[in-house]
Amino acid sequence: MKAAVITRDKTAEKRIQQKLLDASFTLSKSAPGIIFIYGGDGSLVYSERLYPSIPKVALRGSPTSKTHFYDESLLDTILTKITQKNYTIKQYTKITAKYKNTTLEALNEIQVHNKTPGIAIRFNLYINNTLKHKNIVGDGALAATPFGSTAYYYSTGGEPFDNSIGIGFNNPHQRTKNYTVPEDSTITIEILRGDALLICDNDPKMHHLKPKDKITIKKSNNIARFLRFPGL
Repeated sequence: MKAAVITRDKTAEKRIQQKLLDASFTLSKSAPGIIFIYGGDGSLVYSERLYPSIPKVALRGSPTSKTHFYDESLLDTILTKITQKNYTIKQYTKITAKYKNTTLEALNEIQVHNKTPGIAIRFNLYINNTLKHKNIVGDGALAATPFGSTAYYYSTGGEPFDNSIGIGFNNPHQRTKNYTVPEDSTITIEILRGDALLICDNDPKMHHLKPKDKITIKKSNNIARFLRFPGL
């Protein structure tokens, strides 16, 4: 099986690559059939952006890593289970954002955020073309997946959820609680005043938004896949 290793830790990369070679895996960054991630949540999200929908195994390389990760000490056992096909694949919903001719896809969340700290933006938020929040003043809003509901969405006051899309608000002047909508919903954010940024997960490439711009967010047709191992 062809495999690739994604990590910022070059020492860990060599260590894991050698384990893969010893287990008769082939290293390939151009056409891998499975991805091994070593790091934290940022590395995991980056790997999905780099290799969308390819099955992944996440190894904990950061103390802040969530429950999607396995300790590296289990790698030998994990490789044996993969060889024996003794695993399941957990699928996770992703979301897309459409802005003009640009389409973004996120595993965690899509954000609309004020461009200049200290200067709020004004925006409307629609659910299925119905105006849900009018003239919100604050730092922005976000739509989160179940996978991302324990990440930034949680830090803005939301609770973890399943089978929905989370709507969150970033420092709104009028207190507005986070909530969820059915996963087949369409969320539209309309900028009314101020410069903003369209942000997808931890992608360093951000898109500049201006008044009258609209962003449409909905469930993606694509999914993320992570290997899970019985007994581990």
